[in-house]
Amino acid sequence: MARHLGATTGQAKSANTPSVVLHYFSRSAEHAAWQPELGTALGDHWHLHAGQSPDATCATLDALIREAPEGTHVYACGPGPLMQAVKVAALSAGWGPERLHFEYFKREASPDTAGAPFALTLGRSGRTVHVAGDQSIVEALRSIDVAV
Repeated sequence: MARHLGATTGQAKSANTPSVVLHYFSRSAEHAAWQPELGTALGDHWHLHAGQSPDATCATLDALIREAPEGTHVYACGPGPLMQAVKVAALSAGWGPERLHFEYFKREASPDTAGAPFALTLGRSGRTVHVAGDQSIVEALRSIDVAV
């Protein structure tokens, strides 16, 4: 991804505005992966924001979004609280939701796992286990003493 983004930094909208700028928020500089690769791919078109408190992160996001050129889109990935802070900052600045794009590290809600019961046949042993609609495969296997 960094190489792809790096290739697009040369396709600037104007001489002073790069088409891609990466703002990397991390618990600490030590927790920030891929720093050498980002530097190589993006040059000075990426910025590390490390060790900020939640309030400082929100203030940084507010400033970045308010200063962004007209028509800018935000592509964000990370934990839920960061995604919420990006959304609040952008909507508070009058941005429309069509300019916001999110990829969450974790599902916002657990998927519904209830379903129809079924039979599962184990390939090596040939044993069959019946899995109830409200039971996981792991639970069913453990119920017949299969180590998982």
